[in-house]
Amino acid sequence: MLNEAHEDERIMGLVDNALNRPPGEREAYISTACAGDSELIAQVRNYVHWEETMNRFLLDPIFGPASSDRPFHARDLVLDRFRIVREVGHGGMGIVCEAWDNKLDRRVAVKYARAGFGNRLPPEVNHAREIGHPNVCKVFDIYTAPTESGEVDFFTMEFIEGETLSDRLRRGPLAQGEAREIARQVCAGLAEAHRLGVVHGDLKSNNIILTTNAANGAVRAAITDFGLARRVARQPDDRKPMPGEGLATGRSEEAGGAPDFLAPELWSGAKPSPASDVYALGVVLFEIASGRRPFAPHLTIQERSKPPSMPLTWNRVNVGRVVARCLAPDPERRFRDATEVEHALAPARPLPWILIVAAAALAVLAAFASYKRATVPKDAWIIAVTPIESPPETDTVAGNVYRETLSQLGRIKGGNVARLTVVPVTKGHAESSRATHLLKTYLRRANGKLLLHATLSDERTRGQIKDWTAVYLPGQERYVPAALAGMMTAALRLPPLDVAPVNASAAMDYSEGTQDLRRNSTIDSAVSSLNRAVGEDPDSPLPYAALAEAQQWKFFLTKDGAWKDRAEESLRQAEIRDPDFAQLHRAGGILRYREGLYDSAISDCLRTVQLSPQDGEAYRVLGQAYEQENRRDEALSAYRKAIEVDPSNYRNYQQLGTSYYQTANYQEALPYFQKAVDIQPTEPAAHHALGSDYYSLGRLQEAEQEFRRAIDPSETPTYLVDLGVTLIEEHKYPEAADTILKALKLGPEQSLWRMNLGTVFRLMKLTAKSHEEFRRAEALAQAELRLNPREAKTRAHLAFIFARLGDAAQAEFEIGQALGYAPAGDADIRFMEAATFEALDRREDSIKLVSTFSRAELNDIN
Repeated sequence: MLNEAHEDERIMGLVDNALNRPPGEREAYISTACAGDSELIAQVRNYVHWEETMNRFLLDPIFGPASSDRPFHARDLVLDRFRIVREVGHGGMGIVCEAWDNKLDRRVAVKYARAGFGNRLPPEVNHAREIGHPNVCKVFDIYTAPTESGEVDFFTMEFIEGETLSDRLRRGPLAQGEAREIARQVCAGLAEAHRLGVVHGDLKSNNIILTTNAANGAVRAAITDFGLARRVARQPDDRKPMPGEGLATGRSEEAGGAPDFLAPELWSGAKPSPASDVYALGVVLFEIASGRRPFAPHLTIQERSKPPSMPLTWNRVNVGRVVARCLAPDPERRFRDATEVEHALAPARPLPWILIVAAAALAVLAAFASYKRATVPKDAWIIAVTPIESPPETDTVAGNVYRETLSQLGRIKGGNVARLTVVPVTKGHAESSRATHLLKTYLRRANGKLLLHATLSDERTRGQIKDWTAVYLPGQERYVPAALAGMMTAALRLPPLDVAPVNASAAMDYSEGTQDLRRNSTIDSAVSSLNRAVGEDPDSPLPYAALAEAQQWKFFLTKDGAWKDRAEESLRQAEIRDPDFAQLHRAGGILRYREGLYDSAISDCLRTVQLSPQDGEAYRVLGQAYEQENRRDEALSAYRKAIEVDPSNYRNYQQLGTSYYQTANYQEALPYFQKAVDIQPTEPAAHHALGSDYYSLGRLQEAEQEFRRAIDPSETPTYLVDLGVTLIEEHKYPEAADTILKALKLGPEQSLWRMNLGTVFRLMKLTAKSHEEFRRAEALAQAELRLNPREAKTRAHLAFIFARLGDAAQAEFEIGQALGYAPAGDADIRFMEAATFEALDRREDSIKLVSTFSRAELNDIN
């Protein structure tokens, strides 16, 4: 039966591909794709004939009329949460609507399957929702709603306004710089999917949306419609998984996609794979570079075996050679996945590159010292502001807001960016017709709230720079003018308007709260003080931004997702009051970093230090984000800059020490950890970091001493666990178990703690209890990864957990994912890789890996 099902699937895949060809080309396709198999040709030809006669009777669902496949209509409120605005697109399987999420107060896209495809919706989304990357349209969650025609599955995703790459190319060729940037982003987005083991299956220029980056106005390419997304089947051999390999999931592995983007093996009914995605990516890259597709639609498979020449060079990279390899007819000759394509398109780096980057990074950081330059702006900008559009019931509010907005915008100075003029759009106003930029605003009431939607566009290029939405409660419309001014200064990188200090009632709590933010041990006090400051001055954005920072520290210290949600809400409250001031960008950068959105974190931190050049906290987080992006030289420069501008903050020394520690330079890390303790001798976090370094240097007694100092003021769970691990190394197993159990009682639990408890029970020969703890650790690790799928250490721990549970395939997959996400040379990940091999009884692999370790790493692993 299994073979019959597979053969049926193959036949129907061939039928679907044939029907996607023009009628005159179908016969030639069938003969070629079936490779001379007369029986197969006859079967496919017969099905195609029936399909042509019966109007896709076999492939389309046998459910009611076309009108019944739209259970959601404009103004419907779905699940008492999603207000449908309008239908914005539809395809062969799915329909997409714009909607407003009343719970989270944001615009979303809602996608649901046409009638008859409902059972195919969850698999695609469960795979696609794992991908969190700026160049992939973010899928949020899956829902089921009751309708008149029965239950309907749907999912929500990021709403992106823009045009498809296909539409953009129809308007003319791209400039080389823009083409290169779009190509880089498409590769990065698909590479992220492949790293997570997800195949797109239908990549094409119609499924790539071009919009503008909210942070800096640059072009953003987002891959969307993972409508055929699926996991990749595990290879039958026992080799280590390559990037992009994962788990099979049955029927969702059907072939599909537009014919011009289909790899040759898919024409023959093979299942999609990273290699077939690479072929489609090659077609997209060819389009981006040349403005046309590589093959004429009528060409056969044989005629497509020789990729056309495209002798184009970007940044010393021969694009034609890269595309030719992507389009190789034999999948074995292509790049294995999009990650390899991404690397192949990266510019060549000559020998002095590291020195050049280091110097450039220092120059960039120095350039943030001040807006006041001796240069004179070259550009003159005229910002035209249209009257606020609104329904009649909000006309009065809109008029008042518009007048105050013009007043606020008139106070903005162009600095060295541009000579700035702000003009209202009125009939007969001569300057408005010569506008370089246009600000349009829409205001309406819904569910008792005021919904604001603003767009800022460049009239010279007809491109959108910023699309911004905000939700205000009754009486909060007074915040809108300042918010629109901040939206514009942030989007155009202009000097922002000054933020008024907090009022006298909130001043003391705000001051104490921001001071308490500087130490891990006083974060609880910071949260309390800043909550009071928010209540005492609810109009100021400053306490909200600081509170968001305090709440994200709670999220970091506890791994409790509720704190992340609170931080996001506090950040939103600050933003609707003023979206462009240093503390807001810093808090946003920290949150984005915690979520694994490193590009966004970098953008926010750079804006912070541009506005506040002495902000050591922002430089430190900037360095952490650089490090996660494998930009180590820039990371080290940022850490040193943090110490330079804020030498009294122990965290800056501790972070530079951590950077050396993570690359197994334990001795180099030691003086920075010791300096952190000298600055804050009563700070448990500083003693904990120093203890960790002593532990890795094999100085166990000193490590135990530092960990006991860390828990002396209060028994923090993380510090107790690390004390327990040190006791394990000292063979004090019962005391180690008691110490870790004490940490678990303090909670909330973390996967690493349960993993360590499982290890100590195993050493105590308590096999059943050990297995139970590893099972608990697995569940916790899976939950933690839902908060940040790119957390390399959690994936490495999960690999070891699976190894101890006897699941070799999952262990190999997770350690491969961890290596893909970790910065190059991360010693902790390499250690966990060796430990995972050892737990899998793969002694030869662990010895081979350990042979590449430095002396310091060998001492640690011993």
